[in-house]
Amino acid sequence: MKTKIAVITGASSGLGTVYTKAIDKSDTVDEIWLIARREERLRELAKTLKHQVKILPLDLTKTASIDRFKSLLAERMKLSPFEQLSLESPEHAAAYGAEVALLVNCAGFGKIGNYEKIMQEDTDNMIELNCRAAVDLTLAVLPYMNRGGRILQICSTSAFQPLQHLAVYAATKAFLVSYSRALRWELFPRGIHVTAVCPYWMRGTEFIRNAEKSGGKESRAVRNFWFGDIPAVVVYISLWAAKINLPVVTPGIISFLHRITAKFIPHEIMQAGWEGWRLL
Repeated sequence: MKTKIAVITGASSGLGTVYTKAIDKSDTVDEIWLIARREERLRELAKTLKHQVKILPLDLTKTASIDRFKSLLAERMKLSPFEQLSLESPEHAAAYGAEVALLVNCAGFGKIGNYEKIMQEDTDNMIELNCRAAVDLTLAVLPYMNRGGRILQICSTSAFQPLQHLAVYAATKAFLVSYSRALRWELFPRGIHVTAVCPYWMRGTEFIRNAEKSGGKESRAVRNFWFGDIPAVVVYISLWAAKINLPVVTPGIISFLHRITAKFIPHEIMQAGWEGWRLL
């Protein structure tokens, strides 16, 4: 029987850690690959897990890290002794001795503040990590996915409208939602599920604290973070949504209402509302 592998990026903290623990409690996979920059945190997390774990301390803003991941994945996947098949042909995924059953693209970060307050390096890295790295990781695992495989792209409710003072972050998440929706249709013939997960602010994570800082300065462009989503609830709902192949899931009341209203109310009005909300 094939070894089923789950790949989780951004696993060293926040939502990525919660996904890791939830997947570890299930019997849907045999092996978990954890990707993040902070190796020590990954090792501490691995000690708490019952599954076999592979730790990959990679910085996904670097293309060399993507190449390293692809090489390790190719080494892990053994071809059947009777066939030597090309990686370029997705229908050949069944020939490998293991498969990627689940990809959770949780790595990502954002910066809060006016365009003048956010360093160009942070802006570039948001685009690199939230967009390019997510696409590259997805493309890297697809040759090793079979029917029933699941891909969760962790996006944000900010994807549903432009958000001043979160301009680049919101734009990267809009890109990822659009990409996920399109890829889902392309993968219908292979029976692989793709779901864009769009939560509101996360309670009890490092995201807000890190997002408010850029170049040693702290932004107060957003003054309240009320009604944040509970990470465990987001994980539970999104894993279920991916199982039934929903294209987009809004796993909280605020994100659900935001998604609906953004469909009917012009963006300029929504942005005016955001201007008031962020300053409350």
